[in-house]
Amino acid sequence: NFKAYFRKIAEKKSSLEEVRSIIKKIGNDFPWLMEIDHDGGMFHKNALHQAAWKGDLETISLLSETGKSFGLDLVNTISEGVGNYGKTPIFYSITQCRDDSVRLLLSLGANLLVVNNKGQTPSSLAGSHLQKATCDLLYQTEKEQLQNGRSFVNYRSTHSDKMSYGDIDPRYGIDDDNISSDIEEELEIFRPNKNLVKSAEADTRYEFPRSVRATTYENRHKKRNKGTGRQIKNDEIWDNASFIRKKSHHGSSELRDVPDDLELLTLNGIFGNDETKWTVVDDMMSLDTLSNIIKDVDTSASPNIWGLDCEWQPNSSSGDKNPVSTIQLSTSENAFLIDVQFFCQTGKQPNLAMTEHEMLLSKILCRIFENPESVIVGFGISSDMEKLVASFPHVPCFRIFNSAIDLLPLAHAVFPQVPKSQIGSLQKNVSFFLNKHLNKASQCSQWQCRPLTVAQVEYALLDAAVLPMLFSSIIGEHSGNNKYRNRSIIKISSFKKCYRFTPFSSTESTTLVGYDVCMGSVKDILGLKVAKQTWPSSRKDLPPIPEEVPILLGGSSVAQIINSRAEENLRKRKNVSISSNSLSCAYESLPCPGTETGNSKVACIKSLLGKSFSDSISSRINISFPKGGGTIDLSNCSLLFIQLASSQRNVRKYRNVFSENGRKVTFTLNKHSQAAKLLLCSNSSSLKNPLYKEQSNASEKVFLFLRKNSKFMFCGECKAVKSSVSSGNSLTTDLELVAFEVLMNNTHQSPFQKMVVKHMQNIRGECSTHIDKGCKKRTSEPSSNGKRITFNVKYLEIDRSSIPEVGNIVGSNKEECIKSVLKRDVEAKLKDGVMLFFRRRWRFSSMSNGFLLYMTSGQSIYKEEYRVKFLEGGRHLELVANTQTEDGYAFIRELAMFENHEVNMPQLNSDVLIPKLPIFLYIRPLGKQKHFVFCGECKILSKKWSSNSNLVIMLELLNF
Repeated sequence: NFKAYFRKIAEKKSSLEEVRSIIKKIGNDFPWLMEIDHDGGMFHKNALHQAAWKGDLETISLLSETGKSFGLDLVNTISEGVGNYGKTPIFYSITQCRDDSVRLLLSLGANLLVVNNKGQTPSSLAGSHLQKATCDLLYQTEKEQLQNGRSFVNYRSTHSDKMSYGDIDPRYGIDDDNISSDIEEELEIFRPNKNLVKSAEADTRYEFPRSVRATTYENRHKKRNKGTGRQIKNDEIWDNASFIRKKSHHGSSELRDVPDDLELLTLNGIFGNDETKWTVVDDMMSLDTLSNIIKDVDTSASPNIWGLDCEWQPNSSSGDKNPVSTIQLSTSENAFLIDVQFFCQTGKQPNLAMTEHEMLLSKILCRIFENPESVIVGFGISSDMEKLVASFPHVPCFRIFNSAIDLLPLAHAVFPQVPKSQIGSLQKNVSFFLNKHLNKASQCSQWQCRPLTVAQVEYALLDAAVLPMLFSSIIGEHSGNNKYRNRSIIKISSFKKCYRFTPFSSTESTTLVGYDVCMGSVKDILGLKVAKQTWPSSRKDLPPIPEEVPILLGGSSVAQIINSRAEENLRKRKNVSISSNSLSCAYESLPCPGTETGNSKVACIKSLLGKSFSDSISSRINISFPKGGGTIDLSNCSLLFIQLASSQRNVRKYRNVFSENGRKVTFTLNKHSQAAKLLLCSNSSSLKNPLYKEQSNASEKVFLFLRKNSKFMFCGECKAVKSSVSSGNSLTTDLELVAFEVLMNNTHQSPFQKMVVKHMQNIRGECSTHIDKGCKKRTSEPSSNGKRITFNVKYLEIDRSSIPEVGNIVGSNKEECIKSVLKRDVEAKLKDGVMLFFRRRWRFSSMSNGFLLYMTSGQSIYKEEYRVKFLEGGRHLELVANTQTEDGYAFIRELAMFENHEVNMPQLNSDVLIPKLPIFLYIRPLGKQKHFVFCGECKILSKKWSSNSNLVIMLELLNF
């Protein structure tokens, strides 16, 4: 499990510090951590393969150097999976189009004389994945390695998977499985005689191409145009290649898979072929150029519109704090990329003394940002401004912007009839309004590395240069476009806003501090408290500058502020904000579990602070915390909030499911949050994580609040008994209520139990009641548009008394299979216009008390994950679940085959866990117009991994 966790961390970008921390903790066991399983285990790749795939240069260098200290050549370690045998880390960087990672691995001594089990070499893959300069470097390095007396290692000849692939090296990859007419046609132009053998070693009178059957954009579309279906054996090659290309834009300067109907947006397309129109400002001479352009723009009669954008090192988790690396400014005539890493210090203190470079840069930029006549336009511009002031709080030019317009709400306001999904990002806006394609390939590249690549410079300049064009297009200057016929008439001036940011020095004072902010709020950005104020540009009276206010018992400081505000006639805003994470829970005066604490989360927070302290806080003090989340952090504890379902319709995305009569409940939260760390580190938790040891505190606790209708109920402390990473940064935990007996109050009708029972009824649904209502509505109020009423099968129950006899034919589709296990009265009601809802492409259906599993027999099925093998005369059958597909992942999770639900790192050595709910099997032969046969109940006998993602499951038919 720890090895799998380390691999997962290594495949994330910007995870250098976390990887370094693990290496430090593991010490001399580092070789074990990087081992490859040679006996068919689940670890076919190590962390360096993952880092090379993701393109994290720092992690690649760290792992390589650490391996050298232990005598390991990790750069040339091969993976040993069924579909990736013989791949060294450079293979993974090439397939993801990462030129920078490839160059780094070459400098670390990567061996290019390797043929993987698909028949590919690094040089054969490079042509369709890398820039020309990088390809030339690969070819030259391969030539030098051959001249030094080294030879190729051919894993296609020893570990071939008998499949056909693209990007084949014709010297070693062409065999009976890879050869076909398309390869023969490609080789024809290189052969003086058709009868020459295919081996390059047998005849060297002619030159072979670098690769054949290249997975380029044009070749894939040629293949698709030949028709659909599986008449050609290599169709799968092109589909897989297309899928990989769409995922592998990071780190490549070339556009891959551009939509056919949109032209690529380039700097030449915006400014013509005049390269003097864009400038990289990374020295004093180029800074003078920027200053002169600003003077010309200020004196010109044309509209003074500036596009603003920023780039910074991508974050792998919410805990990373990376400052801004570049600022991009652009007018309709010129674009500038300012390298703030060169000009500015990164110290995060507002009182830091400025250097001469910083003072000059600030003076120049103030002429843009503080000028009311200069309109700053951006896409999500507020976040760029926040990041700027938090990165360089001592530079005054980033503190005030006198006239700024965010194009995202402007586009939604001008075109309310356009779905937000079509104009929800800068790339989509460019496509919709300008009919151009904006390449975002370099968005997640390494912005802290210098020098910047040509691709990074062009990407950053384009992001700013397109903003003035986009602004003009949105407000309708191109009125000839049909898109603008139905646009709303609005005042553009109403979208002009002033932004003022006030950073506060981070002090370790024991005094409780609040923030007096008029027309704004305080945010924690990059570990710095920043007050953000926003007001219309047309407002004449400016709000006062925010201040720090010591919170004293009795609220005397707050009273002074209110009196001073009264003199300034600013009574509309009299409140002072105080962050929740600066407050402490009073453990000695906690409310009794089961007590209603109030209608709001603020009331819940105050109930934990102690009565004397809560009463002393003035009503003019606002407790600030992240809105919209289910967790709130105090200085010594975390609070979890669950909104119970008041009806079946408002069940939320992350459903909180109770078990054991309410003793346990599921909860989903961010794995990087303070609450997650407390749950996984507390002494009461059985899921301690060694990586969080230094951040845990035995005195910190997690408390739970439930709300059904209006008021929250305090449920006391909770602890985690099971957890799993469901997707991305989401952590799903099973919480156990420590004060469960107190909540039950020794009765079966306690308020807590009533809430839980009603919540579970709303989640599961009383199928008969809901179906009756649906049928009644269908009969009395027929729909004019002919829509049918749907009902989710996960709320239906399997009736054992109604299941068909084993061996009976039940129907030709899955819906008939579901109806065959329902109660007769329920099945009859379903015929009156109620349609069942379930995942029709999935191989199983999850019902409230069991699972239905659908299998198709036949060895000629093309994809491995759909093959079923019968053993012992049909008593046992073997199926494959691919965890990288939504179907396969859900199949393993729903059937609860692993105690910790960690699909990516299962406990293979543990005993087989039988699912708590029964599994009923339906099988039908391969082909159309075939019917399902009910095979009765089955159980899981064993499971094993055949690759990193394929889990082989053995089932036994109990009614054989």
